[in-house]
Amino acid sequence: MRVLVTGAAGFIGSTICGELLEKGAEVTGIDNYHPHYSKAIKQNNLADLFPTYRFSFVEGDISEGEKIFDIFKKSGCDMVVHCASEVGSRRSMTLPWDYYRVNILGTQNVIDASISIGVKKLIMASTSNVYGENTKAVLSEDDALLDPVTPYAVSKLANENMGKIAFGQYGIDIAMLRIFSAYGPRQRPDLAIHKFMKLMMSGETLKLFSDSNKVRDYVYSGDIARGVAKCLEYISGFEIMNIGSGKGISLREVIKAIETTTGVDAKIKYIESPPGYIDSGIADISRAEELIGYMPEVEFSTGVVKFCEWFKKIQGIVNVQK
Repeated sequence: MRVLVTGAAGFIGSTICGELLEKGAEVTGIDNYHPHYSKAIKQNNLADLFPTYRFSFVEGDISEGEKIFDIFKKSGCDMVVHCASEVGSRRSMTLPWDYYRVNILGTQNVIDASISIGVKKLIMASTSNVYGENTKAVLSEDDALLDPVTPYAVSKLANENMGKIAFGQYGIDIAMLRIFSAYGPRQRPDLAIHKFMKLMMSGETLKLFSDSNKVRDYVYSGDIARGVAKCLEYISGFEIMNIGSGKGISLREVIKAIETTTGVDAKIKYIESPPGYIDSGIADISRAEELIGYMPEVEFSTGVVKFCEWFKKIQGIVNVQK
């Protein structure tokens, strides 16, 4: 199995690369080292992958069509996992055109390149944010109303429709994975658990939104990677699947878990929620269970401990910012 992974130096992409290498795949990674956060962190994400001869890496940007076609052709891949993306809902509110250029036009480049070299399966990362301000506690792929409220969510919903069109026109097997709130080792510095732990360990105050009693579905990065591997093995046709834990956890519970793990009490200040902030609810993961045998393995408390261990190891790198 030869797999090409876009966004390979990122949080989820690098974790997926590691999972596929463990399963014996040959993996080509692509990343453009976007300066949204430190290049040093991303290079560290890749460090454990390079010792195996079955991993190669190419620096490239999915919005550069000709270069991406050339990379795909040279990789000899028969499967693609597409994780490269402009990320962050709130950030997209001020940079919408960047998100549309990369997430929509760049994704079309990935789809076209995959079709041109005869890729058999294409797995693409979508997001639970496509559900938008849905009032349901448990979110299902069959929910009729999708109401994205940020450019990021709009671009990801567009990707789902683009994948459906590509399947209908060319017959390539495609899975769109609506990933809920991912956490674990290599988590981006702007995401809640990473940000909270850094502030708490520094004795600084956490600013929480006043409605932080609402719940999110926190899914461990290793469980996401195992789900992707199962998709490459079992998926057929065009499918949209939630990838989450199936459980809801509030921010207060998140902070309590960090306090228990670190032995540090959090200092908290409550503020109003900004535009583009939503609570994603809980994933109905029954479709993924049925189609690919997806089953989360890591409990939240265990995952926080694993993140804390990683966080302490890379403090010198985490504090480097471009």
